[in-house]
Order: sequence, then C-alpha cells, then structure tokens
Amino acid sequence: VGGATSALTKYMEQPAMEMARATIESAIADSGLARDRIQALAVTPPGLAGHNTAMFVTRLGEHLGLDLRSLSCLENGGCSAALALRWAIFEVQSGRCEAAVALGIDQRLKEMPAKGELVDAFIDRTIHNTTSVYGPYEGSYGLGAPIPYYAMSAQRYMHDTGADASQLAWAAVRLREHANLNPRAMFHDKKLSVEEILESKYLSPPLHLADCSQFVSG
Repeated sequence: VGGATSALTKYMEQPAMEMARATIESAIADSGLARDRIQALAVTPPGLAGHNTAMFVTRLGEHLGLDLRSLSCLENGGCSAALALRWAIFEVQSGRCEAAVALGIDQRLKEMPAKGELVDAFIDRTIHNTTSVYGPYEGSYGLGAPIPYYAMSAQRYMHDTGADASQLAWAAVRLREHANLNPRAMFHDKKLSVEEILESKYLSPPLHLADCSQFVSG
C-alpha cells in the first residue's frame, strides 16, 4: 500500500541504519497507515559487500520504535529483496500481522578494509566470507566476485538451450528499459542496446561489462 526508495549512489553516503530508518519512515507515510499497524519487519542484510551488520533487523526495529510481532533478515544473493517482500506478504496472509514492511538495502564501502579495521582482521573476515559463499574448492583460488559464477551458469544455459550471447543480452536491455522509467535509477538517462552490450569488454565469457549490474548503495 506504500513504498519509498533512497537515493542510489556507488558508495554509501550515510550509515545503513539511518538510511533504512528514513526510507521506512517515508514508506509508512506514503501508505497512510498509522505506525502502530506496522507489526512485522523483513530486511536484507546490508553487509553483502563485507561490512559487519550482525543483528541489523533487531536493532533497526528498536531504532524505529515499532512494536513488532515478527522480525526477519533474509539473504540469498541477488534475490534477497524479493524474498523479503515474499516473507512480508506471507506474514500478512497468515494473519500473524496486519501490515508488514519489506526493505531491500545494500551498502558499498569506499574503504577496504573499513576505516579503523585491522588488516589481519580484514584478511580473516574476507577469507571466511569467500569460503562460506564459494566453498572450499573455488574459494581457495581467491574468487571474490559473483560474475564468474553467473558466467558459468550462462555458459551452461547456452549449452543446454542453444542460446547465443545476443539473446542473453536482452535481459540487460529489458532491465535498462525499466531503469529509464525510474528517475532514481543510476542509469536512468542512458539507453542500452544489444549491440552496445556485445561491443563492451568481456568480464567473464559470455558476460560483457554491460551485461552485468552496477554495484549500488541504497
């Protein structure tokens, strides 16, 4: 019944907790609901880029001053925000709560290690995160980005279906069309064609630079 977005930037320009609070407050205002009708909160972890955000949803609920019946933090890579929305819908459908808020958030840190973090602590955390996501086999080779994994999936899809790179490119073209309709999207004013995608440099075949999404905070 209501929604809001923050500004989208490459790096986080304010603390994640404050950005989340301001966005949720705007969404509640847009919905016209009284605050006491919000009884559930589902968020994605803002630390997918490697920043410690333990118990983020619990602290956010307290920060908002909402009397909540249900809290959840959902993470599954790029579909995390959709899962948070689905969970919020299920909570309302089940009758557990009258209204729920779903929040998708990501923060990118300009400084790595984070300011004040000891280098050895940063290395330990990075190794742990990499092996947790990519397993003991690929993780040991230092794989720290999702693009090679998506590239392997794309190669398998092309092998199984006979699709070519120009057909894969239509996914990015269609998503850019959506961005052109959103004034707050990072590439709102930039069109994209299949030809431009195929002419951009390879990151990990068959994926070109323009096939891949921009890292964004917001």
